[in-house]
Amino acid sequence: MNYSSVIITTHPTQLDTVLSALPAIGLDIHHIDRDGDRLVVVIEAETTTKEADIFNQVRRTPGVVDVSLMNHFFEDEA
Repeated sequence: MNYSSVIITTHPTQLDTVLSALPAIGLDIHHIDRDGDRLVVVIEAETTTKEADIFNQVRRTPGVVDVSLMNHFFEDEA
């Protein structure tokens, strides 16, 4: 299993729009910083490829300005 914590920065007027889109992508939201228009979320996936796909899906979400990887943990995929 693979886990990554990421910080998502949103356009100032789009935080709630992004928040409503993230559960459909399958992310766990751990912190909402409304003053800074940022979210701390965890991506969980069976493989690094699936995890990267989710990361890219988040990047393409309307209202997202930036997605920054903060920490990554993975187990053998063998």
